[in-house]
Amino acid sequence: MNFVHARQSRGKLDVRIYYTLESLMGLKPISGKQFVRWFIVFTIGLVLVGSLGADASSIGWGIVGVSGFMLATPQERSRPLRPNELYWIFIGLILFVALALFSTYWLPRDWGDPYVEFMRSSAFVASFWVLGTWLSYRRYKMGKKNDVEAT
Repeated sequence: MNFVHARQSRGKLDVRIYYTLESLMGLKPISGKQFVRWFIVFTIGLVLVGSLGADASSIGWGIVGVSGFMLATPQERSRPLRPNELYWIFIGLILFVALALFSTYWLPRDWGDPYVEFMRSSAFVASFWVLGTWLSYRRYKMGKKNDVEAT
């Protein structure tokens, strides 16, 4: 929902288009069912990250990553990929796998330990949970507001 502001200054028409955050980020409203499903999966993932060992932490971050796909609309999930998108996804996956495999050769074994400790700390997990929940709730409320305006 963008809006245009126009004014005349010194005989010239000054037109400015203001973009809302939702239109800039491409965020689409989500339904209540989507929000509840995402919230449950997201919370389970973060509980695994913060409370259990390193193996469960990795599984938890994977669950948190997958929970993002639950926020996509069925139309977004089922649309075919354009060749350009498929190309960049393929390049990104190859780079990710290459960096993961070859990082063991040039990085010391305990290089990421402080970062892992921080990412598993309860302060980080709790603040990440609050931020993620708030942002997704805003998307849900944006859909409710648009439903009210449409009627």
